Amino acid sequence: MTDQVMVQVRDLVFAWPRATPLIRIDALALRAGQTHLVFGPSGCGKSSLLSLLTGVLPISHGEVWVAGQALHGSSEAHKDAVRRQHIGYVFQQFNLLPYLSARDNMLLAWRLRGKAGTSPATIEARLVGLCQAFGLPEALLPRPANTLSVGQQQRVAAVRALLLEPDLLVADEPTSSLDSVASQALMQALIDQTKACGTCLLVVSHDHSMRGMYDHQFDFASFASSREQGAVS
Repeated sequence: MTDQVMVQVRDLVFAWPRATPLIRIDALALRAGQTHLVFGPSGCGKSSLLSLLTGVLPISHGEVWVAGQALHGSSEAHKDAVRRQHIGYVFQQFNLLPYLSARDNMLLAWRLRGKAGTSPATIEARLVGLCQAFGLPEALLPRPANTLSVGQQQRVAAVRALLLEPDLLVADEPTSSLDSVASQALMQALIDQTKACGTCLLVVSHDHSMRGMYDHQFDFASFASSREQGAVS
């Protein structure tokens, strides 16, 4: 376990045009190898928070660093590079390419990142290990993504996000399409695998029934107040 701060936020304020501030964070630090849950009702702004912390939404007020790289005041090219090099993303809608195989979807980030300086043998070993951890049988890997069940697609998306051992992994409502048993299994695998490689895990969800699984939990309502953010037990 490292004490390295992987996400740092200062004086961040965000509002949609002609609206009152939706997000206001005076100070926040998320550390490598730790798991974090932000919970709150659907539509409260949790996905907007992830978009700010990954540079998808423009940061007009405040400062955000990921893995020591500033996202505020940065060009789109720089933010794209930070996402490629440091961030893995598990999307609520999976964002798999439907006619690519499960395997090719898993390898997509590695290929788009110019092979990331990681050998094919190393990537293959990681892929096999992650498939085992997420309960994906080898026979499933050649199948097109659009032929997989919802649960299988979500696990493929998780493997893709983890394959390059990102510094930060964000997951947007990763269990919203799953039943309670499948949800718990997916989240336990995500937590185990991020801890194994020292990745900082940030999950947003309207379901906080499993919040005891995480190192730190935040009620989204706290991100609308002007004070230093603290986790809840």
